[in-house]
Amino acid sequence: MEKRRLIDANALWKALKASHDQIMANGDIMGSMGGTIKGVLDLVEEIPTEDVEPVRHGHWVDKNPFYKDFAPARYVCSECGRAVEHFQCKTVTEQYPYCHCGAKMDGGKENAVD
Repeated sequence: MEKRRLIDANALWKALKASHDQIMANGDIMGSMGGTIKGVLDLVEEIPTEDVEPVRHGHWVDKNPFYKDFAPARYVCSECGRAVEHFQCKTVTEQYPYCHCGAKMDGGKENAVD
């Protein structure tokens, strides 16, 4: 399977617009469809790819479930095990929507919302 290439859609739009403007400026309104498609494919190949990682999903694991009335509470990341202290002013996910490892704290893979 071929590796996915993620591109910057804004850069693609700008390149296509510049190409369109050049064609219109030259008066070539009735260019061949094959040439147009080839031109678009060439432009897509020239657009730089984005260096991104898939989103990791996790959740905070309550490490002191019997002491809810005491602050701070201690939670650990389900992905890396890093501990955070949580004060009761917000939910732990509101206070820490992401772990330091980069995991999005939205409930884990089965509850993922990208």
